[in-house]
Amino acid sequence: MARIASTATAVPAFRLDRATYKRYCEMVFSSPLQQRAARRIIDNTRIDARYLVATPDQLLAPRSLQEKSADYATHARRLGEHVGRRALDRAHVAAEAVDMIVTTSCTGVMIPSVDAYLA
Repeated sequence: MARIASTATAVPAFRLDRATYKRYCEMVFSSPLQQRAARRIIDNTRIDARYLVATPDQLLAPRSLQEKSADYATHARRLGEHVGRRALDRAHVAAEAVDMIVTTSCTGVMIPSVDAYLA
Protein backbone atom coordinates (compact mmCIF):
# COMPACT_ATOMS: atom_id res chain seq x y z
CA MET A 1 0.00 0.00 0.00
CA ALA A 2 1.36 3.39 -0.97
CA ARG A 3 1.51 6.21 1.53
CA ILE A 4 2.93 9.69 1.83
CA ALA A 5 5.42 9.58 4.67
CA SER A 6 6.34 13.26 4.58
CA THR A 7 6.30 16.42 2.52
CA ALA A 8 8.55 19.45 2.45
CA THR A 9 8.94 22.61 0.44
CA ALA A 10 11.89 24.79 -0.49
CA VAL A 11 12.17 28.17 -2.13
CA PRO A 12 15.15 30.01 -3.61
CA ALA A 13 16.94 32.67 -1.58
CA PHE A 14 15.84 35.90 -3.31
CA ARG A 15 12.39 37.15 -2.24
CA LEU A 16 10.51 39.59 -4.43
CA ASP A 17 7.38 41.29 -3.07
CA ARG A 18 4.40 41.98 -5.32
CA ALA A 19 5.09 45.71 -5.78
CA THR A 20 8.69 45.09 -6.81
CA TYR A 21 7.61 42.29 -9.14
CA LYS A 22 5.18 44.69 -10.85
CA ARG A 23 7.95 47.26 -11.31
CA TYR A 24 10.17 44.69 -13.02
CA CYS A 25 7.32 43.55 -15.26
CA GLU A 26 6.81 47.14 -16.33
CA MET A 27 10.48 47.24 -17.32
CA VAL A 28 10.14 44.02 -19.34
CA PHE A 29 6.94 44.93 -21.20
CA SER A 30 7.27 48.00 -23.37
CA SER A 31 3.69 48.82 -24.30
CA PRO A 32 1.24 50.35 -21.81
CA LEU A 33 -1.31 47.67 -22.76
CA GLN A 34 1.13 44.87 -21.88
CA GLN A 35 2.15 46.63 -18.66
CA ARG A 36 -1.48 47.06 -17.60
CA ALA A 37 -2.23 43.40 -18.38
CA ALA A 38 0.83 42.28 -16.37
CA ARG A 39 -0.24 44.39 -13.37
CA ARG A 40 -3.76 42.93 -13.50
CA ILE A 41 -2.47 39.37 -13.66
CA ILE A 42 -0.08 39.97 -10.77
CA ASP A 43 -2.78 41.57 -8.63
CA ASN A 44 -5.36 38.90 -9.42
CA THR A 45 -3.06 36.03 -8.43
CA ARG A 46 -2.92 37.48 -4.91
CA ILE A 47 0.59 36.09 -4.54
CA ASP A 48 2.35 38.33 -2.03
CA ALA A 49 5.91 37.24 -2.81
CA ARG A 50 7.84 35.24 -5.35
CA TYR A 51 11.20 33.59 -4.86
CA LEU A 52 14.07 33.70 -7.34
CA VAL A 53 17.43 31.95 -7.60
CA ALA A 54 19.17 35.22 -8.48
CA THR A 55 18.40 38.92 -8.42
CA PRO A 56 15.88 40.14 -11.00
CA ASP A 57 18.61 42.11 -12.75
CA GLN A 58 20.69 38.94 -13.13
CA LEU A 59 17.71 36.95 -14.40
CA LEU A 60 16.67 39.63 -16.88
CA ALA A 61 20.16 39.97 -18.35
CA PRO A 62 20.41 38.50 -21.84
CA ARG A 63 21.36 34.80 -21.69
CA SER A 64 21.10 31.98 -24.16
CA LEU A 65 18.56 29.21 -23.72
CA GLN A 66 21.47 26.87 -23.00
CA GLU A 67 22.66 29.14 -20.16
CA LYS A 68 19.13 29.44 -18.73
CA SER A 69 18.67 25.67 -18.88
CA ALA A 70 22.02 25.05 -17.18
CA ASP A 71 21.16 27.52 -14.41
CA TYR A 72 17.77 25.87 -13.92
CA ALA A 73 19.35 22.41 -13.70
CA THR A 74 21.90 23.58 -11.12
CA HIS A 75 19.38 25.28 -8.88
CA ALA A 76 16.63 22.65 -9.29
CA ARG A 77 19.00 19.86 -8.24
CA ARG A 78 20.29 21.88 -5.27
CA LEU A 79 16.81 22.79 -4.03
CA GLY A 80 15.53 19.29 -4.77
CA GLU A 81 18.25 17.68 -2.70
CA HIS A 82 17.68 20.13 0.15
CA VAL A 83 13.92 19.57 0.27
CA GLY A 84 14.32 15.81 -0.21
CA ARG A 85 16.62 15.54 2.78
CA ARG A 86 14.16 17.59 4.86
CA ALA A 87 11.28 15.30 3.92
CA LEU A 88 13.35 12.20 4.71
CA ASP A 89 14.39 13.63 8.09
CA ARG A 90 10.80 14.52 8.97
CA ALA A 91 9.61 11.01 8.09
CA HIS A 92 12.59 9.30 9.75
CA VAL A 93 13.01 7.28 6.55
CA ALA A 94 16.20 6.24 4.76
CA ALA A 95 16.51 7.36 1.15
CA GLU A 96 16.73 3.72 0.04
CA ALA A 97 13.17 3.13 1.31
CA VAL A 98 11.64 5.67 -1.11
CA ASP A 99 9.90 4.27 -4.17
CA MET A 100 8.69 7.49 -5.77
CA ILE A 101 9.59 11.17 -5.83
CA VAL A 102 7.06 13.71 -7.10
CA THR A 103 8.30 17.11 -8.19
CA THR A 104 6.70 20.08 -9.90
CA SER A 105 8.03 23.22 -11.50
CA CYS A 106 6.62 25.83 -13.80
CA THR A 107 10.01 27.39 -14.41
CA GLY A 108 12.18 25.07 -16.44
CA VAL A 109 12.65 21.67 -17.99
CA MET A 110 15.36 19.11 -17.37
CA ILE A 111 16.03 15.84 -19.17
CA PRO A 112 16.55 13.68 -17.25
CA SER A 113 14.20 15.28 -14.74
CA VAL A 114 14.96 16.53 -11.23
CA ASP A 115 13.57 13.37 -9.64
CA ALA A 116 15.86 11.21 -11.78
CA TYR A 117 18.88 13.13 -10.49
CA LEU A 118 17.66 12.82 -6.93
CA ALA A 119 17.16 9.08 -7.24
